[in-house]
Amino acid sequence: MNWTDEHIIEYLEGGLDTDQRKEFENQLMTDPAFKAKYQELEQLLQTIERVPEVEAPAELEWGFKAELDRMQSTLAETRLEPNNSLNASPNRWWLQIAAGFGLLVIGFLSGTQQTSDNSGQLLAMQTQIQSLQQVVMQQTLESSSASERIKAVNQIEQVPFQPDEKLVKMLVKTATQDKSVNVRYAAVQALGNFMDYPSVRNEMVRSLDQQTEPLIQIAMIGLLVDAQEKAAISSIKKLLDNEATTPEVKQQAEIAMDILI
Repeated sequence: MNWTDEHIIEYLEGGLDTDQRKEFENQLMTDPAFKAKYQELEQLLQTIERVPEVEAPAELEWGFKAELDRMQSTLAETRLEPNNSLNASPNRWWLQIAAGFGLLVIGFLSGTQQTSDNSGQLLAMQTQIQSLQQVVMQQTLESSSASERIKAVNQIEQVPFQPDEKLVKMLVKTATQDKSVNVRYAAVQALGNFMDYPSVRNEMVRSLDQQTEPLIQIAMIGLLVDAQEKAAISSIKKLLDNEATTPEVKQQAEIAMDILI
């Protein structure tokens, strides 16, 4: 069985049946990579549960409580909506709430730094929550609706930290293979932040040969030109020589050739 992060959470919460638990535990014993993944997520959840109680400064306390009330209200509304995509995946719902709560805690702890010696704990929490955020975004890209996938792409583009290699690879896969043109376009735009990765540039060059949608072709050409990626010259020339290429794409390709050659 292909065990996901959601299955790990379900196992930790005692939600798997007897046969599934046996299979899960056998995987833990025989697969070092899976065991490491399990331990990382287990530690993350334990960290969230161990968030210490700290006394908020008077100027922060009201805002913290108000935001917590808002999250709880949103949570209740989300679970009541019969067609909400989160209902189909309770553990993803849990991950999203945990990530949101974690960010709330980070903001709260940041406000108490001057009165509490918690800088090391804050740094650890930030690292753990960033990891959780990335798990949520990756899973959303893998199996959600097109609108949710676009939201995840936008979140990746806006995160105030450097996404890990796994998430960047998932973004590349989305940009080159997603069945929705709109999602692919959003992902290509987001990859503009990661064109300093040689693997991203290489994949964009390879994918340009396979793309047939003009919007995606133009977006990819623009990124490759901005990155001064001369390896793209051959792929761009193919577009110029292809009779099926639209005039708009050929115009961009000609401009790109002038710049790159």
